[in-house]
Amino acid sequence: MAQARPDMLLHLAWHTQAGSYLTGDENAAWLAASKRLLDAFLRAEGKRFVTAGSCAEYAASSAPCHETETPLLPVTAYADAKIGLFRHVEEARRSAWISAAHARLFFLYGPGEKPTRLVPDLIGKLCRGEVAETGPGDLLRDYMAVEDAGEALVALLFSDVEGPINIARGVAVSIAEIARRIADITGRADLLRIGSRAKRAGDAPCIVADTRRLTGELGFVPRIVLDDGLRQAVERWRTSAT
Repeated sequence: MAQARPDMLLHLAWHTQAGSYLTGDENAAWLAASKRLLDAFLRAEGKRFVTAGSCAEYAASSAPCHETETPLLPVTAYADAKIGLFRHVEEARRSAWISAAHARLFFLYGPGEKPTRLVPDLIGKLCRGEVAETGPGDLLRDYMAVEDAGEALVALLFSDVEGPINIARGVAVSIAEIARRIADITGRADLLRIGSRAKRAGDAPCIVADTRRLTGELGFVPRIVLDDGLRQAVERWRTSAT
C-alpha cells in the first residue's frame, strides 16, 4: 500500500464459502484484515474508500430496507462482521480526511455464481432434465444482475456519495415467480417443484431495498430487467454445457 499509494480503493473481498460463510470464524478474521487494509490506506494518504456490505445487516422488515431508517440487527457472524466494518469505516470518515461509502448489496445472480445458489441451481437442473426444487415460493427477494451491480459499484467509487447505500433494483419478486420464469425460459415447467423444500430458520418473508439514494443521489438506474437477465443466464449455461 505504501508503494502503490492509491487514491481510491474498492474493497469487495470476503469469505463466501457456501455452507459456512454466514457462521464461520473466518468472518472475524476478514473484519480484522479489512480494518488493517483501511488503516494502511489512510497511512498512504488515500482519498476514497468503498466497501461492500450486505442486506443481511438489516433487521427484518416488511417495508423496503432504508440505509438510515431501517435498524441494523445482525443475526449471523457474517452480518455482524459487515456491520463492524461499516462502523469502522464511518468512524474513519468522520475523524479523518477520507471520503467513504458502504455499498449494501442485495441478491445477485449472473456469471461466476456458485452453482448451488437459487438461479444457477434451477437453470442447471431444468436444462439437464432433472427435477428442480425450491423452498417456500412466497418469499420476496430483490434480485439484481451482477453486471448492473458491478457498474453501480464503479459509479459509486468515482462519485462523492458517502455513507451507506443500497445496491439493488428495488423490486420485490417472489421465489415462485423467479422459478416459473426460469422454467418457462427452459421449457421445463413440468420438472419444477415450488415449495418442496422446507423453510430455513431465519428466512425473512420480504427483503427488498429502498433505492432512492442509488437512483436519486448516485444517479444510477439498473439496465437489466429480470426476464432479460434470466434469459442471458440460461443461454450462458447452455453455451458452457456444449
